[in-house]
Amino acid sequence: MLVKLKKNKMLTEILGINELEVMDRKVIGKNVYFYVETKAQVAICPVCGAYVEDIKEYKQYTVRDLPAHGKKAYLVITKKRFCCEDCEITFTEPLESIAPGEIYTKRYMELVYNKCKRCTIEDISKEEELGYKAVQRIFYIYGKKEISKVEDDGHEILCIDETSLKKRYREFVLIIYSPVNNRIVDILEDRSKERLKQWLLAYKHRDKIKIVSIDMWEPYKDAILEAVPGVVVNADRFHVMKNLNECLTKARRETQKALPKEKKDELKGSRWVIVKNEEDLKPEEQAKLKKIYELCPELGQCHQLKEEFRKVFSTEFREEAEKALRKWVEKVETSGVKAFAKFLTTLKNWWECILNYFDNRVTNGFIEGVNTKLRTINRMAYGYGSFFMYRLRMLLSF
Repeated sequence: MLVKLKKNKMLTEILGINELEVMDRKVIGKNVYFYVETKAQVAICPVCGAYVEDIKEYKQYTVRDLPAHGKKAYLVITKKRFCCEDCEITFTEPLESIAPGEIYTKRYMELVYNKCKRCTIEDISKEEELGYKAVQRIFYIYGKKEISKVEDDGHEILCIDETSLKKRYREFVLIIYSPVNNRIVDILEDRSKERLKQWLLAYKHRDKIKIVSIDMWEPYKDAILEAVPGVVVNADRFHVMKNLNECLTKARRETQKALPKEKKDELKGSRWVIVKNEEDLKPEEQAKLKKIYELCPELGQCHQLKEEFRKVFSTEFREEAEKALRKWVEKVETSGVKAFAKFLTTLKNWWECILNYFDNRVTNGFIEGVNTKLRTINRMAYGYGSFFMYRLRMLLSF
């Protein structure tokens, strides 16, 4: 049987929870316990909605609250169990400060959640002396609530790119980003055509999408055009250049491999010199480039063609760019340079998507910066146990 104590008005004011009255306080080691009772003498039946005054019994349980005086604080709550004569049911009075079934006050859960937004779950688990899964669950509950409050009125421009979920593992997730609103719209658990198409079809504002920028992967383009017919698809200019530079790098390796040892040694450290923008080269790099031209005229020719292609992106109008591209393709085909044969095929397959860039100037440059931030957050957390936690953390970061 519970002993009725007299309320402590000063401690009740300090506690600051309106629906509870403090009867006593005890300090035991590193913990402080507040013995509290609920103020309400009447409750509303959850079945029929009638006001109920008949108290059948009292039940006591303990929940964790905000720290007090540098100690972990707990509320030992005496709650009332009411009996509704009309429905013949017994129910426990609900509390506004504590969610049903929780062993923490709402304000303490919010404290833990806000700490998790700044630090890793493991750090907060140690700091608050809570189990890892308990902290993770709190972060998930409140994170979902915060994400659900974000208004999405649709986006005219989207950028789509993948990033690795785990270091050294070929596990990728798909990032859908809005450069205009500077935020991640969503993260998909895989980069398949089916998953992207499914997301687009389910997106309630897909009719507002006008432009989508992607890397040169056919399944993305197919998914977008099937789900949103008439949308303009851009082949991201940075991925186009990356594709060309990969061909150039392959040519360098093959050329360098075939050279005598003394010439190989002279070309050491030339990897980044040939792919870097020529105007950004330092004096020592320019000297290295000159040496490449002298030792490997064909590789020098490839570099020159790469620079000419890069400058096409500086043209102002689509018609002008198309003429320049056609001239470049013709020059490569007549030069006899085999290193760019694969790139020419890619170029022809993505011709219209590459030219679309000159109409709107939309690139994935925005999302590359986003991916860098995502990788940093992921690395700081030493990875995440599940895609759902990863997605939640990343969406909250933007």
